Amino acid sequence: MLAYHLRVDNIREFNRIIASLPERSKRDLQELIELNERNLAVMRRHYGVKAPSKTLLSIIEKVEHAREGKSFMLLKYVYSGLFEHPGKFVLQYERLPLHARFEFTGKEMTTVEVWILEAALYEDMCALYNAWASAQNRVTPTCPKSDRKHASALYRSMIVSVFNFIECFLNGLAYQHYLEHMKALSQAHKDDLTEWDSKRKQTRYLSLRQKLYTYQRIISSTNTATLQETNCPEMKFLLEKSKIVRDAIAHANPSVIEIDPEMAAKEELLMNPDAEEARQTVDAAIHLVRKLNEACKHSAERIDWLQDRGPDGVFPNTVFD
Repeated sequence: MLAYHLRVDNIREFNRIIASLPERSKRDLQELIELNERNLAVMRRHYGVKAPSKTLLSIIEKVEHAREGKSFMLLKYVYSGLFEHPGKFVLQYERLPLHARFEFTGKEMTTVEVWILEAALYEDMCALYNAWASAQNRVTPTCPKSDRKHASALYRSMIVSVFNFIECFLNGLAYQHYLEHMKALSQAHKDDLTEWDSKRKQTRYLSLRQKLYTYQRIISSTNTATLQETNCPEMKFLLEKSKIVRDAIAHANPSVIEIDPEMAAKEELLMNPDAEEARQTVDAAIHLVRKLNEACKHSAERIDWLQDRGPDGVFPNTVFD
């Protein structure tokens, strides 16, 4: 199963053997145990298993006890410790980040389902953008009020998804670096990468701006971040957009201009979504992620799932393959 060579006929044979156990004699059972021990030794050599049986059984138990309709997800970082050459079982293994997760079920498994959190949130952004664009096309001066409200709701959700994606990508960069260099990192850098205060033993969250600057410096081992608001227009645009729009949605608060002019302005922006700014926001997010990936010295293959909007203005279906 862990090597993705589990087929239906294997499962049927296992179930047949298990069902026959109560009817077998002690001698048959002893022979079966000895046969399985020999087979296990052969399989260990064939698949290059290096993890102890206790570890493998613990994983298999979690797979078997997964709730109906759910699957067990194993980090690549953990999976790498099971086999001598895990790349034999997962295509393009080396390009996957250490926080990628592999899906395991108790059913036939001959293909690998890989789950990368930032890629999933990118797909969320694309799906919401496409849904908003479609809904926005139906908004006219004479359209039903429900069409206008539907488009407005999707706009707010889409804007939030943009910043969720960017922050998730930054967190992925940080976690990858932490896993690869945890023994060499200073405690201060470990705390920054994991958003943890080791002295107080509690979470210490970083703002989006802090992550953009701090993670670049740590990962690139430089005193100054390569990308800054002065040389990266996408970064400047998104940080400004984050302060104005994202905060207005995350901390929605009705206000009047005489009491709080800034909050009142934010509320007006949410009530009057700008289609062109929506396009600029998703495009800037994609361009910024590409630049961050390069600034942190990662190959373009690491984010080969990242695509631009198509000629028709929306994201193609290949984004969701």
